[in-house]
Amino acid sequence: MDDNIELIDVVIIGAGFTGLSAAKYFSSKSIKTLVIEGRSRVGGRTLSHKITDQQWIIDLGGQWIGPDQHRILSFIKEYNLELIEQTWHHHQPNFLGENLGLIPLNNKQIENIIEINSQWDQMALELSSVECALEYHKSSQWSIISVQQFIEEHPLANQDLRIQQELKLQILTLTACHSDKLSLLYWLILIRSIPRGLTALDDGINGAQHYKISHGSQNVCFEMSKNENIRLNDPVESINYESQDNILIKMLSGYKIKCRRLLLAFSPTLLSTINFLPSLSLTNNCP
Repeated sequence: MDDNIELIDVVIIGAGFTGLSAAKYFSSKSIKTLVIEGRSRVGGRTLSHKITDQQWIIDLGGQWIGPDQHRILSFIKEYNLELIEQTWHHHQPNFLGENLGLIPLNNKQIENIIEINSQWDQMALELSSVECALEYHKSSQWSIISVQQFIEEHPLANQDLRIQQELKLQILTLTACHSDKLSLLYWLILIRSIPRGLTALDDGINGAQHYKISHGSQNVCFEMSKNENIRLNDPVESINYESQDNILIKMLSGYKIKCRRLLLAFSPTLLSTINFLPSLSLTNNCP
């Protein structure tokens, strides 16, 4: 009977960085916690593999770390993991092999691109905040201009297709969207939302791709999981939260657990694989 099912203080579904770091915090407060993971491993969107008969570790998932990412850096320090720096072409060109596809930028082109990036940073700072961006008097003007139009009409780029190509590639890399599909306002709001602006977002020195972890990013999750109560390889089938402080969770294996609080630490795209009772609202958002 359900009355004989074990009651846990907190159940966390998902054994990625979010789930494991939450479990680590709750455990430090002596809160009885269980992490449930549908796959046979921890790590979530990080996945590190050793190349056969080699010492090299390759990351197949999330891997880059910037100097502004203080939480992950604190875990790396706590677990005595080693960081390695990105190989920058202008520092070690012989390590990266032959340039393919794009003609290398000359010094003047690099200067112009840096200047345009600096202008974007300054324009973003004109917004008092992300929340009030639409109230700024230039927002309506910026909203009807695409980033592509801005690039192609910019005096430092309008006569140089190579600069245009590089800037458009930068936009595509950082947003996964072509520059003609992005409004200038959206792009500036994105920059405004990030401390240090484009410097922190881009892949240059002190940017978002400055470091990797020498033995793979998944290793952080391995370390975090060592002292935690984790149930692997058992996807959740249903969640009954009719009783707010007595939530019933059933796994595909038939195993059941109750908890006072439930934390969903997985991609929202997986919500449809779980039967919720009552059903999740299609209109309510988190406050």
